[in-house]
Amino acid sequence: MFRARWSVATALAVAVAAASPAAVSRAERILVAPSASLGLPLGPTASLATAISLDRGGLDNRSEPALILDGGLGVGGWRLSAGYGHAAYGDSEILWGTELVGVRATILKTWGRPFNARARETYVGALAVLRIISNHDEVGVGVDFGALYRIDGPTDHGRLMPYVAIDAGRFFAF
Repeated sequence: MFRARWSVATALAVAVAAASPAAVSRAERILVAPSASLGLPLGPTASLATAISLDRGGLDNRSEPALILDGGLGVGGWRLSAGYGHAAYGDSEILWGTELVGVRATILKTWGRPFNARARETYVGALAVLRIISNHDEVGVGVDFGALYRIDGPTDHGRLMPYVAIDAGRFFAF
């Protein structure tokens, strides 16, 4: 079972890396980011995140509010998140140009062999997110971190658990 889930996560990560990027324009309203991540407690994870501009003018201002929706499927479980963030744009075309910073409410369910947790546990909590996106090739890297509170599962260990993950992916604008 562990190997089958690992294979699915690996196949999704390879598909993300092989996808050709779409041109990202600041006049667009939606950013979609398939990515691969590694962290606690889900282990290797395939994710899909979306940032939707809350500014009627689209993603064309220096800094603007955005709705963040995110989900991931990993060898140690799954997670769903929704939250609020800000996208900030730089003028440099050399390396990094866009940052997305936000907070998300999260629900996470473990299965298989999660890292730093037990299988069949359910957690809720808050995560902070930071993404840095290259203006040159729409590739981004990021980190998520926060605290999760166990609401269902065995009671022989602590209820509070840290969450941390690093990821990389492509960003597509619509």
